[in-house]
Amino acid sequence: MKKRTNLKALSALLAAIGVCVEASAQQFVIDQRSDTIFQPFAPLLSITGIDRPPGQQPGQQFRPTLAGVDFVELEIRNDNITEEASFAVLVHEGTATGPVLGMSQTVTILFPPNFTHFDFPSTVPLTPGNLYVLEVTQFGQPRVGWGTPALSNGAYTNGQATYRGQLIDSDLWFREGIVAAGLSIPQAPSSAGLTLTVWGKVGASYTLQAATELPPISWTDVLTFTMTEAVTSIVDSGATNFTTRFYRLKSK
Repeated sequence: MKKRTNLKALSALLAAIGVCVEASAQQFVIDQRSDTIFQPFAPLLSITGIDRPPGQQPGQQFRPTLAGVDFVELEIRNDNITEEASFAVLVHEGTATGPVLGMSQTVTILFPPNFTHFDFPSTVPLTPGNLYVLEVTQFGQPRVGWGTPALSNGAYTNGQATYRGQLIDSDLWFREGIVAAGLSIPQAPSSAGLTLTVWGKVGASYTLQAATELPPISWTDVLTFTMTEAVTSIVDSGATNFTTRFYRLKSK
């Protein structure tokens, strides 16, 4: 198991005036994964419609070290046809037939397929060290031939794959994790204040906090905002005349 990481620490990044680190995309932090093993000719576990009983689709056990999941990535293939198909990922608690804690947004993929990224509308809360199952399913009119490869057992050591409600001696190609928040200061303050570039999870709310000494004795809330884009700009209108100022983003 990977080293335990504090989710709040990953979501807070300090920045000092004069530091310029441009952000161009969301910052994905991978927690659990089996993607170090790739077997292009591994047999496929068939993915069919969501109308089947819970746990019947291909799934993967995992034990997180983080307190939530924002995204999942899976390898989904079709070796027979060229039609598109739509998929989503469910997070089950405990077993493949356990309660559903969250469902990802639906993703439509074309042939030839690729590794597929699934985002959850909001962070799915998890308890580090507990057992969960990722289950992938089709939406809409099921398209035959789609599946996810069953890798030889040992690709992932903290769980194994499930299929048709049963554990199997294999693993899915997968990775899961969170979107970490961060900030940079691309330019010096002006009479209007200081413009900061921030990045984080779309739909999540954050509070920008500031301190005037390091290590910070206390943090002052500057403003609270909700991310409507993965990367955006905000202005600290009070930062017009100072020598040193430090910032962090705090997840609400």
